[in-house]
Amino acid sequence: MVFLTTRSHALLKVILDSYYPLKIKDVARDFQVSERTVKYDLDNVRQWLKERNVILHSQPNKGLWITEEQEHRNALKENLQRDDSKTLILPQKDRVKHFLFILLLSEGYQ
Repeated sequence: MVFLTTRSHALLKVILDSYYPLKIKDVARDFQVSERTVKYDLDNVRQWLKERNVILHSQPNKGLWITEEQEHRNALKENLQRDDSKTLILPQKDRVKHFLFILLLSEGYQ
């Protein structure tokens, strides 16, 4: 099972809400991150969609998109919300603090 970061989750929502191809450079600008960061997040998004038998299409100079009907998109959005209610998704700074806390309290190697 793929767990999405907060940004990957937001990216997936944008993809599910879009009916036209999204260009990575535009998404990167909107999220205020690098294009490489968006591509890294897309790896998780692709895996999440693949687990649900949905293909994220991509083509240079065109963008990325899915070809699902509205009803299936809505079901995916509900699935995404249901997954979120089961998983605590921490922002990056909080994840770092959490890992540091675990390391500080642990005995031995981690």
